Amino acid sequence: MPASRLHPVLRPRVWPLHLIGVVAVAVALSLGLWQYGAWQAHRERAAAEVVEQDPVPLADLLVPGDGFPGADVGAPAEVAGTWRDDLTFLVDDRRVDGEVGSWVVTPVATDDGDGALLPVVRGWTADPDDVPAATGTVTGVGWLQPGEGTGAVDEDPTDRVLPQLRLADVVRLVDADIYPGYLVLDIDGETGVAAANAAADGLRAVTPDQVPEVAPNTSLRNLLYAIEWWVFAAFAAFVWWRFARDEVERARRADALPDDGGEEGPTDPAGDPQESAVASSS
Repeated sequence: MPASRLHPVLRPRVWPLHLIGVVAVAVALSLGLWQYGAWQAHRERAAAEVVEQDPVPLADLLVPGDGFPGADVGAPAEVAGTWRDDLTFLVDDRRVDGEVGSWVVTPVATDDGDGALLPVVRGWTADPDDVPAATGTVTGVGWLQPGEGTGAVDEDPTDRVLPQLRLADVVRLVDADIYPGYLVLDIDGETGVAAANAAADGLRAVTPDQVPEVAPNTSLRNLLYAIEWWVFAAFAAFVWWRFARDEVERARRADALPDDGGEEGPTDPAGDPQESAVASSS
């Protein structure tokens, strides 16, 4: 059977693999550009005072199940929902004006979070045994922060006191999905909008300057993810090229093989010399 006249890498049997290669490279490049854009946005916004920007709806900044956008550290966000006072917990060893106390954190079931909970720092207290209840609904503005990761160890996982506001620790204290960050509620109206409820009565305000510094890799992580995706794209392109090269080499080897159709080759008209000698002697 004659070989196909198409180039080896254009034959129909390899089209699905070409499609997979194109999709893999395109998706990896796109995700790399997306992560790079997030990193670049953080650099551009770092020059501005993010905490002084106009508040925007929470849904425009955080999405349950996604990562925390590095560009939105400290961004003012509007929150609306219902307090889950039964899930209130404390974060200890927090200082206000040199005094040691605790943050009071109560998750909020937001109106547009599909059941996800947003940990909200309601305020600071010096007496963890005298924490006001948070009931009803909340509407207000606060400053978004990513989860902490100081490495502090929770010596008593059975209580509702954490040494840091690490989201992985918060998950075990609640009964639903959580947002990829937390909110420091503005109860003094520094953003122009104070919390419209009494959940902060008896608590002292926590301001952005009292929040522990965010690890420098919060935005760097976006750049590293971009590089990782681009490396994957390069690897996918290499595998694709190797496959195409192997197809060409295989076709060349097949073309170089002798055409053995099973027919006998031409006979020598002179015949076999020995047979001729016998015939002449007889």
